[in-house]
Amino acid sequence: MKYIFAIAAFLPLLLFAQNESQGKYVYSEVVEVKNSTAKILTTRAMDFLTFKKVEAKTVGNIISGIGTFNVTYPSVKKGFDVGHVKFNIKIMVKDGKYKLDLTNFRHEGIHGKSSGGPLELEKAECGEAQIMATAWEKIKEQTQEQIKTYVKELKTKMGNPVKVAAPSSDF
Repeated sequence: MKYIFAIAAFLPLLLFAQNESQGKYVYSEVVEVKNSTAKILTTRAMDFLTFKKVEAKTVGNIISGIGTFNVTYPSVKKGFDVGHVKFNIKIMVKDGKYKLDLTNFRHEGIHGKSSGGPLELEKAECGEAQIMATAWEKIKEQTQEQIKTYVKELKTKMGNPVKVAAPSSDF
């Protein structure tokens, strides 16, 4: 039983990996939410994406948009640079479950600074004169950490049942 729990706990981490057949970084997972309708799940997903400042659109049972994370990495000069990692998010809902797909992770520099491009690249698109190899790896590591947090927050929101009021002695 312990082994099953350990495998289940780390399965989502394994899903965020480079998909060799397409050469892209992809996070994909199907999550069950018992006793939830597609309508409720759609509302929860839209609320979460609005909270995350994602301009999302809904077409049928699919909610999609572009998410963004900030990343900080060693500068070619002294100090640190800040950039964005943007990604496509798609949530497909059905009664009792949803499928989450995060794809097309790409680094963009802020205020006209260098952009590294798609994260599946071995080296940053702008070259090592702008983003060093160690900084490019740092961007990828931070993205993985932030995706774990993002997915955890989404799962909490999507599976968040209506909170039961605390027992009251005056009822």
